[in-house]
Amino acid sequence: MVKQYGMSGDIGQVYFSPERDPSFSKQGCRPAAIQRATAEMIDKEIKEIIFGSIQRALDILGEKKGVMDKGAEVLLEKRRSTERN
Repeated sequence: MVKQYGMSGDIGQVYFSPERDPSFSKQGCRPAAIQRATAEMIDKEIKEIIFGSIQRALDILGEKKGVMDKGAEVLLEKRRSTERN
C-alpha cells in the first residue's frame, strides 16, 4: 500500500515502481533504486500500519469480550444439549 499506492501521510502520494529484471525491460536497464532513506521510511510506515492494525483488532476484541463470552456459552450449551440426546 505504501510503496505502490502512496497510502502514507509522511511519504505522500508517490508511486515507487517495483524493480524489474533487466532481461525483461525493453531497454535492458533497471529503474533507479529507491534511496536508502526512502526505503527505511517505507519500512517504518508499513510497520506502523501493521502494528496499528494489530492494536485496533485487540481493542475491538477487548470491547466485544462480553459478547464473545456469551456466544461461547450459548454454543457450549447447545453442544451439551446435543450430547444428552
